[in-house]
Amino acid sequence: MNPKLSKEQETRLKKDLREKTFHPVYLLYGPEDFMVRYYFRKLKELLGADLSDMNTQLFEGKDVNVDQIIDAAQTMPFFAERRVILLRNTGLAKAGGLALAKYLEEPADTSVIVMMEEDVDEKCKLAQVIQNTGVLLECKKQGRDYLRMNVAGRLKNVSKAMTGNAVDYLLERTGDSMYVLSNELDKLIAYVGDRNEITMEDVDAICIRVIDDQIFRMMEAITVCDQKTTMDTYYDLLALKEAPAKILKMLAGQFLALLRIKTMRNEGHPVSAIVREMSYQNLPKDSEARKIREEKDKESNLGFGPEPKYHAYRLEKMVEQAGRCSAELLQRDIAMMTVAEQDFKSGRMDDQIALEMLLLRMTQRD
Repeated sequence: MNPKLSKEQETRLKKDLREKTFHPVYLLYGPEDFMVRYYFRKLKELLGADLSDMNTQLFEGKDVNVDQIIDAAQTMPFFAERRVILLRNTGLAKAGGLALAKYLEEPADTSVIVMMEEDVDEKCKLAQVIQNTGVLLECKKQGRDYLRMNVAGRLKNVSKAMTGNAVDYLLERTGDSMYVLSNELDKLIAYVGDRNEITMEDVDAICIRVIDDQIFRMMEAITVCDQKTTMDTYYDLLALKEAPAKILKMLAGQFLALLRIKTMRNEGHPVSAIVREMSYQNLPKDSEARKIREEKDKESNLGFGPEPKYHAYRLEKMVEQAGRCSAELLQRDIAMMTVAEQDFKSGRMDDQIALEMLLLRMTQRD
């Protein structure tokens, strides 16, 4: 969905929530599951949906009966203002939703349908009808500015404060997951108690390191030959039950990205061009185009999976990391990772030992 249309649909939804006047249908989807579930929950709350009430019905899964959904929507509410029909992960916004689309062209004014889907074909008839008669909202992963504002708003509500550096430090821990960010903020607020300011030391003391953050920390340590931090991080990941194969795959993806950054910098590309190219925001919006892109990335990523995508603020740090390494050194490290993967896939070496030896070699000072 183009940004302008997406903004219009979100504005329409927020107006409905604020004024408690509702369209006949809402369809929520997208990669930011936190926001999808937030809006779904908010609509349920304001519509008075209650599964113990005969005026609320839930249809879930790919095997739902569309005729039953339409019958429920056309049935008059029993001693209530409206009926609420909840649909979760039905797949109707990709296939099989023509009958529902036809109903929504002339919907009953006593029913509201709220849909939460994993994936949507924006070109399908149902999606197009919903866009015109209700709200079709794609909840996208948010950039750093939005996440900062989210933190500021949460802190203002509880009379707490954080410096800009502390907020950035927290976001480095949580990545782009609003679920993780929300949970970590709750923990920080409880941890500081009556104290007004949340510091970087508090973040260090209480906040988890998600695996992406740990891998990034390991990569940072490897590029400066900090063997202790590299191995400490590795053992932390093992303690968290992360498989060596997964650690290697993620680390290889990061190093392939560093090599690509190094190559682009050597070719004279500015940092802004690298950020545009490698940011998650550069992924195709169409699901089929995205799949083709991921397969192409996988072919050029030496079998380590699709090329990862990053937030702009992390890419800027990666540019700094790439500046500390030669292309030859990065190619050597990637080659060693490929050999290590072959060693434990073939059974020639235990995966944990193979990765440990690899990390020790990568952090040796020549």
